[in-house]
Amino acid sequence: MKIQCPHCSQNYEVEAEYLGETVTCQTCGKDFVVEQPAPDISQQTVSCPYCGEQILAVAQKCKHCGEFLNRKRNTSWMGQYFGQLWVRKKKWVLVSLLAPVIIVCACIGIGTALRPQQKNITSPTPTTVTTVKVTPPPRQATARTEKRQYDDNITEEKQYDNNGNVIQVSYFGVGGKPCFCKDGFATVKIQYDHNGNVTQASYLGIDGKPCFHGKGFATWKIQYDDKGYRIEDSYFGVDGKPCLREEGYATVKLQYDSKGNAIQESYFGIDGKPCVPKANYMIIDLSGELDAAIHPVRYSSSPPDLKEKCRTTQLWLRRIPAGTFTMGSPPDEPGRYGNETQRQVTLTQDFYIGVFEVTQKQYELIMGANPSDRFTGQGMRPVEQVSYNMIRGAALGMQWPQNNDVDPRSFMGKLRAKTGKMFDLPTEAQWEYACRAGTTTALNSGKGAYHLSNSCPNMGELGRYKHNVKEGLGGETFGHTKVGMYEPNNWGLYDMHGNVWEWCLDWFISSPGTGSATDPKGPPLSDGRVIRGGSFGSEARDCRSAIRSKSLRDNNSNVIGFRICLTLSTEI
Repeated sequence: MKIQCPHCSQNYEVEAEYLGETVTCQTCGKDFVVEQPAPDISQQTVSCPYCGEQILAVAQKCKHCGEFLNRKRNTSWMGQYFGQLWVRKKKWVLVSLLAPVIIVCACIGIGTALRPQQKNITSPTPTTVTTVKVTPPPRQATARTEKRQYDDNITEEKQYDNNGNVIQVSYFGVGGKPCFCKDGFATVKIQYDHNGNVTQASYLGIDGKPCFHGKGFATWKIQYDDKGYRIEDSYFGVDGKPCLREEGYATVKLQYDSKGNAIQESYFGIDGKPCVPKANYMIIDLSGELDAAIHPVRYSSSPPDLKEKCRTTQLWLRRIPAGTFTMGSPPDEPGRYGNETQRQVTLTQDFYIGVFEVTQKQYELIMGANPSDRFTGQGMRPVEQVSYNMIRGAALGMQWPQNNDVDPRSFMGKLRAKTGKMFDLPTEAQWEYACRAGTTTALNSGKGAYHLSNSCPNMGELGRYKHNVKEGLGGETFGHTKVGMYEPNNWGLYDMHGNVWEWCLDWFISSPGTGSATDPKGPPLSDGRVIRGGSFGSEARDCRSAIRSKSLRDNNSNVIGFRICLTLSTEI
């Protein structure tokens, strides 16, 4: 039989005859009495008190019903009955208990779905839409080089990285030697960020050293925000310091709305102060319509393409350089009037003036209504039925030349508020200077106005007037026609002759005098404001560059419109 030393737990195998004898442990040397070992019950089985199945006597939990065996049993007949029922029919008991609950929930859900939805009559809560720019995965390509014939004697070579991005463009002349391209550099190296956006372009000469691009910079750096939107362009010279582009700025910063639309461009000089670019054209974006918080302003070196948007959802202005000219008409000009005396006028500041007369659609996008008479629905035709008071205001807007304030609810007031720029009507001197565009003849084409009371071919080239009103140019055979349908002058301005008369800032004076003047603003007070240029109902003599007339400030005639102007401060 098996025994164990009670002192060191050493096991021994002994005969039964040693029961009750004292023996000595050979491991620890201590004496102990040999006793009958306790029976081994580890393999004995008993009946589970819950399910009746046979289980090991030492088990703590029944392997058949899962009940714990050491808890107090419910000895009542009801407790025993349901206990047995729970153990043997557990799944069916669960189904019986949960079925009514499931049926009730299903009925409630069906009733809710069939119930008519109550309309919410409260104002909807505005939601902010955030546009996230998704960057496509990089293209899997291999680094390669491509060559093409750039010019008669010049070859262009492009190098690509493994993602298919152009990282270098070089130009080679006869014999494969580096040479300059038409933009003034021999090589441009391009860098990218991890999203594949261009971050820097560096321009090099034939000696591999930094050189100036034809636009006036050697390095162009671009920054992006965390959404991938381009937020800043900066320009640097060959010495690595900020420099001015040809257009007259060193940095341009862009702002976006919540939908990712560019809403503002701000320009800065080398010193970081705001500046006005020297680009030939300024564009005001009206596509946001009446509810737009701002009307973004941008610049371009290229003229408008004469598509619909440049005459409806965009306002284009042309930059006119400061200068000196002879205002008025010479005594021998056919058709002249006595109030056109000549004098030398100097304009000391550059200014922007509308490429076109303000159209009906443009006016409506700013003011919310089209006041035009019988020509409504024609978005590209000039707006008319607009008085001086409607354009500048009948209160603050009447104070010119004392100041250039306008009423907030006037056309100029709203345009200023949404652009941050002091737009206005041109002065009479600015209007004639812009109209002539360097010419001294009766018409800004360099030609005279003849056949003053009959058809004048020279006038017919430049604008809508009395004797071509039915010719159908622009699709119109009565009254004025769409702006930009006739030939522009040397500065790219349209309809300075005819179509509609145009308001100017000045009070009218019948005898301007012959003395020279600098930045003239007109008399302090008079009985009418100046209108210039003639209209679709005028003879050729009344559409000449020097023609002067007037109208009451509250007159909203269907032959009078306007174009906008922005004088550039010398302090900017």
